[in-house]
Amino acid sequence: MSKLRDLYNKVYRERGDFKRDVGNDYFDPTTNHRLATESWNEIDDQEDVTEISQNKKFQKNKVLGSGLIALGLVVFISIVVFLLMKFQFGVFDQDRVSISIEGAENVQSGTVQKYKITVNNNNRLALEGAVLKVEYPDQLKPRDENFSSSSVKRESQRMLKIDLGKIKKKGSLSGELVFDVFGIKNESFPIKASVEYRPERIDSIFRKDNQLVLNVQSSVISIDIFGANEVAQGDIIENKIIIKNGGKETFSRLGLKLIFPEGFSYLKSDNDQSQDGEGNFWLVSNLEPGKDKVIEFRGFLSGNPGSTKKIRAEVIDYSEEETETTEKKLNQAEITMKMIASRMDIVHIFSGGTENNIFKAGETVRVVIKFKNNTSQWLRDLILKEKLSGAMVDKKGIVLSGSGFYDSQNDEIVWKASDFEKLKALGPDEEAQISYSFTIRKDFIPASLAETNQTVRFEAEIESLDVNSPVFENKRIKSEEGLVKIASELNAQVKGAYNDGEMAGSGPLPLEVGKETVFTMRIVMTNKFNALKNALVKINLPSGVIWKNNFEASIGEITFNERTNQAIWKIEEVPAGAGFFLDPIFSKFQIGLVPSENQLTNGRESNIVLINTVEISATDKFTEKEFSLLIDKVSTNSIEDY
Repeated sequence: MSKLRDLYNKVYRERGDFKRDVGNDYFDPTTNHRLATESWNEIDDQEDVTEISQNKKFQKNKVLGSGLIALGLVVFISIVVFLLMKFQFGVFDQDRVSISIEGAENVQSGTVQKYKITVNNNNRLALEGAVLKVEYPDQLKPRDENFSSSSVKRESQRMLKIDLGKIKKKGSLSGELVFDVFGIKNESFPIKASVEYRPERIDSIFRKDNQLVLNVQSSVISIDIFGANEVAQGDIIENKIIIKNGGKETFSRLGLKLIFPEGFSYLKSDNDQSQDGEGNFWLVSNLEPGKDKVIEFRGFLSGNPGSTKKIRAEVIDYSEEETETTEKKLNQAEITMKMIASRMDIVHIFSGGTENNIFKAGETVRVVIKFKNNTSQWLRDLILKEKLSGAMVDKKGIVLSGSGFYDSQNDEIVWKASDFEKLKALGPDEEAQISYSFTIRKDFIPASLAETNQTVRFEAEIESLDVNSPVFENKRIKSEEGLVKIASELNAQVKGAYNDGEMAGSGPLPLEVGKETVFTMRIVMTNKFNALKNALVKINLPSGVIWKNNFEASIGEITFNERTNQAIWKIEEVPAGAGFFLDPIFSKFQIGLVPSENQLTNGRESNIVLINTVEISATDKFTEKEFSLLIDKVSTNSIEDY
């Protein structure tokens, strides 16, 4: 114990100058002046100090060695894991899995094409649970032989699914799919194939994709459409379509769909074979190899000059189980037509009636036909015809200016070159005119509602063989239809009676001064041709006449204003044919008269006024023309039994 004390004092004496050999985890007072001033006893035993220092070094080296061993172990494990992983990925690489599609890229519509799909596995691991999916477009239709294998199934309307199962390492699987090819020329579409799989001893699912783009170069079914390239307003067009089978198989059920432009009107023929009767769809059955089918149709075409019109024709293959919603296009064609101005202008000008070409029975209609050559060539030997139609034409009253002939059997007026000089030859941009007149019948009586709303229609046609058109009918240029309307004919009568059925009169007859006599007045109206709307009948009574408030009407309603001494009969509509094939309409009412001495100065001959005026107004529903009628001064002379 004393040795330790001596060693302590020696080591920590105030001016110790021996070298210290202490570990880093021991405090060295020489490096900290705050502790250096402390007084310590000297330690003289240098051997003990050396022993302690060596023990400290041994402990330190022991710890360091253990750390190095642990570090080495970690490095070793990491290297082993790295080598294992490197080995594993060296066995499988997804880039070593490929999928290919082999087959024709440039195809012909209407043919059968085979495509070989191959999945290659160039890994040292097998691929498990491999599933191939093939997505195809509307232009391809899988053939039935694809489904002879139970592994091929239809995943959806446009996708096939093939269960491949296991693909061996360094192995491959392949198979063929067969499709009917449809589509129109220059159309492109892809076949897409994808395979999903799980590498052996790896839990992840991988996928590989590829596609092949097909280009339709042509079709085994050809279609051509023929017709005029220039069409004048209102021309008849004739088109011919030829469908030909250039393949090796018979097409049992083809459809031809026609898409017409705006302004086209289909002309149905007597032997029309279109499915809908409107030329939109035609059925072609059993078109054998090398055979063709010709379809012809006609129609009117109208449009603004300078505009273009297109007719498109599509050939579609319909199998027995398919409908139009699943149509397969084989080919299409179209024709473009440029609209040009009418080769001739023909217009009607009417005069003699009221505005808007409205005429009354008995009036004379004066007609002028103007025509002009719009072509750049002379038109020779023209024939002008005017077709008149309507029951109101007084055939006996037709008057032609100059020569010409009216064919009363066909209601047609004809002028030829011998009748009119300008019809011999009409130069480019030259115009001329011809006139005639006729009378609207007064004796026509409608027998039914079908004979109301009467009109007279006009259509002029000028023909020249010099007109440049392949269609003969287009050498006959027609005018737009002219039309005049016949106004309705309303008549009204106002009469009175002392005794009128249930409305009996009262008071003295003959009249006596200061005594009231009651009469029954009746208004009867007939309406010949057109219904009249919003009819209004105003009955204006003199001041000395008394409204007795006893009235009735076949239609409408009657009101009276005592301050104005005016009765008003409102009728929503006066029917056409009233008084002809329908009963006339009427109203009746009672009025009282108390004569003054000045009114009976000459007795009955004084002709006392009972109604000042009857004003009738209405609107013609057919012509939209306002109508009015005035009946003036109804007196005691109108009393039938007086």
